[in-house]
Amino acid sequence: MPLHRIYAPPGLFSKDEKRELVSSIADMYIGVGLPAFLVITLFCPIDGEEDFFIGKQSHAERAQSQGKPFVRVVSQHLARTVDGKERRLSLIQRLEDRFRGVFEAKNCEWEIHIEEPPADLWHLNGLSYPAPGTEAEAQWKAADKSVPYEGPTIADHLAQKYAASS
Repeated sequence: MPLHRIYAPPGLFSKDEKRELVSSIADMYIGVGLPAFLVITLFCPIDGEEDFFIGKQSHAERAQSQGKPFVRVVSQHLARTVDGKERRLSLIQRLEDRFRGVFEAKNCEWEIHIEEPPADLWHLNGLSYPAPGTEAEAQWKAADKSVPYEGPTIADHLAQKYAASS
């Protein structure tokens, strides 16, 4: 699952801007073969006076002093991980490209990071995600939901991948 949490002041993005971001983000992952239902984007409005701080300043104070709102994006990748400096840099740049247009149009100051938590700690409806390229993964994609299967999991795939590289 790619999960994207976008922390911003309430009302910063219109419904159309949210849809534009969601569509662009989903297309990125669907384009590399992930099922659409795995791509989750959460807009997390945070009150800039009382609940959103950058350093010692409230978001509202910083936005006033900097002349721009601040947006924080936290992305988690579980269904696919990326190895190697160049591939990881390419990934974050592709993701930034999805956000850049909307954020720059809003004159935002923004920060993003990508986490890759252990895949064996991820289940969908009690099921582990299937290994990439398997028939089970194809079934999940076709059904646009998790379905019971037998066979290797994403965690099995990653364990084998890392054992081979050791």
